[in-house]
Amino acid sequence: MIRSRCIAMGILILLQLKMVQAQSLKVATSSHYLQKEDGKPFVWIGDTAWELFHKLDSTGVDEYLTTRMEQGFTVIYAVVLAEHNGLSSPNAYGELPLRHLDPATPNLRYFEHIDYVVNKAQSLGLYLAVLPTWGSYVPNKRDGDRSYIFTPQNAYDYGSFLGSRYRNKPIVWVLGGDRNVDNTEANRVWDSMATGIQMGNGNTQLMSYHPAGESTSAYWFHKSPWLAFNMYQTGHARKAMPGYQYAEAHRLLDPPKPFLDGEPAYEDIPIKFWEYIAQKPLKELDSGVIDRSGIIRDSTYFRGGFFSDRDVRNQAYWGLLSGAMGFSYGNNAVWQFVEVGKNSVLPSLHTWREALRRPGAEQIKHLRLFMEKWDFSTFVPDQSIIYGINRPGTSHIRAATNTDRSVVFVYTPVNQVIVLNSPAHAQEVYKVSWFDPRNGRTYVQEDVALMEQVEFTPPEETDDCLLILELKK
Repeated sequence: MIRSRCIAMGILILLQLKMVQAQSLKVATSSHYLQKEDGKPFVWIGDTAWELFHKLDSTGVDEYLTTRMEQGFTVIYAVVLAEHNGLSSPNAYGELPLRHLDPATPNLRYFEHIDYVVNKAQSLGLYLAVLPTWGSYVPNKRDGDRSYIFTPQNAYDYGSFLGSRYRNKPIVWVLGGDRNVDNTEANRVWDSMATGIQMGNGNTQLMSYHPAGESTSAYWFHKSPWLAFNMYQTGHARKAMPGYQYAEAHRLLDPPKPFLDGEPAYEDIPIKFWEYIAQKPLKELDSGVIDRSGIIRDSTYFRGGFFSDRDVRNQAYWGLLSGAMGFSYGNNAVWQFVEVGKNSVLPSLHTWREALRRPGAEQIKHLRLFMEKWDFSTFVPDQSIIYGINRPGTSHIRAATNTDRSVVFVYTPVNQVIVLNSPAHAQEVYKVSWFDPRNGRTYVQEDVALMEQVEFTPPEETDDCLLILELKK
């Protein structure tokens, strides 16, 4: 253990010597997306690796972060005071985060490993969305009437410590952690923590709030000066969750702020997983259903099924064409870093290493290609382009143009005929192509003159896909 820790610290020193200089992020003038210091729009594609600081050693950190960087991710979500017994179960090096369970007295040895993760991410060009604590450690109705470690005063002290220690790092702070703000004390704690972070870092890093499922940070903090962008969570309750409706609502808020879904349905997670846990705790299930590590042996037990890569794509492209500043991916095995021989909270189909290259994660590079090639920062949601009835559900279509309306984007979650009204450039000729988000392939079809209503039929080879119309000049 001592030798491995010395090696890890040696690597940390090397990383610091050749660190990638990260540009700080800020809200664009349009208030619809984030941008870097050089003015380029920031492509936010995150992975919810909540237990990263808590569960992995430096070797695991290197493997995880390098893989995600290669797949096209740009942001990694991680929690300092983790959900999985984060106060009482030590990290990979035997360290607990706090002394005497007091946020005002952090254990600096615990934070040495966080330093390593932050610096490794920076060396790979990744940003971190860091949650100072999971929301269960702040007073809330969901966790009931019990003792909580945070008060407004120690939340300020803790926030100041974090802000000062990581003030020059590629970090966006995310308060909350799957909890709503349902009492005055909680509101005071989060405001104090935000103020402390800003005091420590000189107000140089952006901040948001991660709420519980089917809720949004805008309910409590939209007009708070520390909230740079809104985050909502559509969650894991059902297929075809209409995240685009959340996006539409956020576009109407005053003042305007960027927004995104901080936790859409995770790939491979059981639909409404909490119902199964409530019926029978994992430890009581027969080993033929779930083994001692929480890995699923009989998936048919979960009668509602699981979310797939297709569900991931639906939320990603629905959100982008509805005005979201980016996308958050998650995999059920990865967020909790499931390993054989170790306990997990939710039943999982895979270990975290097996899940790293699941289809939804591998398809992220195509999402990033789409965002960069077509400059997502210019997207303008426009449902008026779609002709006919377009109900919510598994076949719901979303559309957007760019700022000069020279390109039209239409996403369909199923292979179906799309009928469009003529855009602004009626009777002009458009190049017609289809983008397959499963593999990044583009199919080019014959040019078309848009007059009144025009039908478009996707290639047979596609499933869900994007219709792209480019005005020919």
